[in-house]
Amino acid sequence: MLSILIPIYNYNAYPLVKELHSQCLEAKIDFEILCQDDFSNEYLKENQEINTLENCSFSSNTANLGRGININKIARKAKQEWLLILDCDTFPKDSKFIERYLVEIQKNDQQIIFGGIIYDQKKPASNQLLRWVYGNEREALSIQLRNKNPDNSALTSNLLLKKELFSV
Repeated sequence: MLSILIPIYNYNAYPLVKELHSQCLEAKIDFEILCQDDFSNEYLKENQEINTLENCSFSSNTANLGRGININKIARKAKQEWLLILDCDTFPKDSKFIERYLVEIQKNDQQIIFGGIIYDQKKPASNQLLRWVYGNEREALSIQLRNKNPDNSALTSNLLLKKELFSV
């Protein structure tokens, strides 16, 4: 049913994977969580813990490929009908994240669903401030604003699509 694809670069993705794993088990679905590190030099030990979770895998590239190629590489490994692409530095806002996607899949009237993004309202440290401001201004758009101009606001994070649409 669902392959969750998480490209990683210098980030501890284990807490995210653990939460998604828990939600998928709770939903009693066929799933896999595939994490591919893009030649990082940080958090490798922490991310190896992903391999201890059922239906989850962590592997590393032998060279830095870039985000897009890394996602394509993960997608080629995916075995399920639906692909959910998530950035490693995101986290579900609640315990119903996977459940909401399953409801949308059951409607069976969409082949691509963009779930949007919400940034923490707490102002981050100064070395992360520019990304936070940009994200809040350009990426964290309400569903109403995204629907007004749908071709202008999709991201390749929190994106669910049928595997058959993803040409790899």
